[in-house]
Amino acid sequence: MSPSTALVDVPLRIVLTGAKPGERVAFHASALGLTQQRFRSSVEVRADAHGVARAPMSLLSSMRPADPELGYGDVVPWRGERVTITADGASGSLRWLVRSPGVKETRLRPKRDGFYGDFFRGRSGPAVLLFGGSEGGLSGEEEAALLASRGFPTLALAYFGEPGIGDDLFRVPLEYFARAARWLSAHTGGGRVAVYGVSRGSEAAQLLGVHYPQLVGKVVALVPGNVVLCSHPGCGGAAWTLHGQAIPFQDGFGPGGPAPIPDERIRAPLFMVCGGGDLIWPSCPMAESIVARRKGLPTTLLRYPDAGHGAGDLLPNVPVWSQYTQGFERSSNPRARRDAWPKLLAFLAG
Repeated sequence: MSPSTALVDVPLRIVLTGAKPGERVAFHASALGLTQQRFRSSVEVRADAHGVARAPMSLLSSMRPADPELGYGDVVPWRGERVTITADGASGSLRWLVRSPGVKETRLRPKRDGFYGDFFRGRSGPAVLLFGGSEGGLSGEEEAALLASRGFPTLALAYFGEPGIGDDLFRVPLEYFARAARWLSAHTGGGRVAVYGVSRGSEAAQLLGVHYPQLVGKVVALVPGNVVLCSHPGCGGAAWTLHGQAIPFQDGFGPGGPAPIPDERIRAPLFMVCGGGDLIWPSCPMAESIVARRKGLPTTLLRYPDAGHGAGDLLPNVPVWSQYTQGFERSSNPRARRDAWPKLLAFLAG
């Protein structure tokens, strides 16, 4: 094993040679997390007839805190940190990256630009406007950087929870997203952009497809809702507005209810991912309702029966996990991500 540098969406060859044929070989991975926690994982494989042992990518995606008492959350050791791998006395290391060296980042802020975001640009290609869900803030930077590394200039957008914009998901104007989409289009050749929303952000992505067809060329809605929910449980009022008016909303998840998103009015192609083990909300029933409403319009739905809400974080091969978003097994979301990521890239490029 030798040192290497790789983007996180590249399946790595982690190979040990010189073992005895049929011997069981234990691979171990170790890295420091963002809060200086030590993360570790182990996997045991059997060497082949030539004495070659190959570790699966789950060696990396399954890394967990060495001290479980410290908790976990979503603090993960993959933003460029060095991962050390050992097996049978041999060792090597790799630096795991979410962006290639040619990707440039531009920070955009409300006082000057009218919105809060970070723009990642590498090679020219179809542009993507990306935003997260009810966690707020600028939560999609890693996905944006990796998309830019793959030829899709991407603007990661915060729509609440950052300086200069609202503090919570309450009466967020769709015009805010449209302003960012127009900026992105103007700085990437003038074409329509793909809008990419996760969880509650999927509502905004679909609504943009409904109300701004001249700006939106594709819609990505990950672990989506099919109805417009209110600001927060309880109900708190409207989450979204258009021309100063509240977009009709409901208190309670779909697929049924009085405030469905009119997805049949989205003429752009639509790409969705859902998890059958989603404990946050019923993303698969809601996604299937969207498919039914669209009645033959270009729609892709990837269903992962054992994945959870965390399947909406599509970065492959990285150890993102929490007990509420993991799905039925710890391996469920990583399997879904590895399958969905290349299909998303093909959708954006197509």
